[in-house]
Amino acid sequence: MKTSFAMFSLFLVMSLMLVTLQAAQFDDVCSLKRESVKCRTLLPNWYLDKSTGTCYLFNIGECSSNFNSFGTKKICEKRCATLANVCTLKKDSGMCRAAVTAWYFDPPTDSRNKG
Repeated sequence: MKTSFAMFSLFLVMSLMLVTLQAAQFDDVCSLKRESVKCRTLLPNWYLDKSTGTCYLFNIGECSSNFNSFGTKKICEKRCATLANVCTLKKDSGMCRAAVTAWYFDPPTDSRNKG
């Protein structure tokens, strides 16, 4: 009886370790590079381009071959949003006509600009 309990306990601990290790692999799916394979699905599939911080749609007939893959753009942005992504937003002067100095970041030139 004690032997079977010990074996069960060992099995349980090993199973939990395996699940923990597998979960750790998925913690940073947004950092994975875009990898795709040809497939026959017509369902939209989104991925995060880490260099721009933007979610893009896979081409029709492409599927992700890793876990950087999301069913909608909203899910992609929610899962992968970071403060760094704010710097990749386009310049937006808004609807206000007040003479307020505003700044924006231009990623291609890697510089701050008045806008």
